Amino acid sequence: MKTLTALFAASLLTAAVVQSAQAEESALRPLGSLIEKHQQRADRTLAADGAERTLQQWPQRKPSPQGAVA
Repeated sequence: MKTLTALFAASLLTAAVVQSAQAEESALRPLGSLIEKHQQRADRTLAADGAERTLQQWPQRKPSPQGAVA
């Protein structure tokens, strides 16, 4: 009888843990989506910022005299 009670308690505990994990995952899913959107926005901003710095560092060409071959 004790073995049966222990098995029943273990199965209830397992079910509770699984249910808790599923609830936690469901609660965190919107947060994960929000973080992902923010990360994508940050990646685009950083790429644009890097491109802007690259353009600023790019040597500026001076106009060559007319008829000169570059």
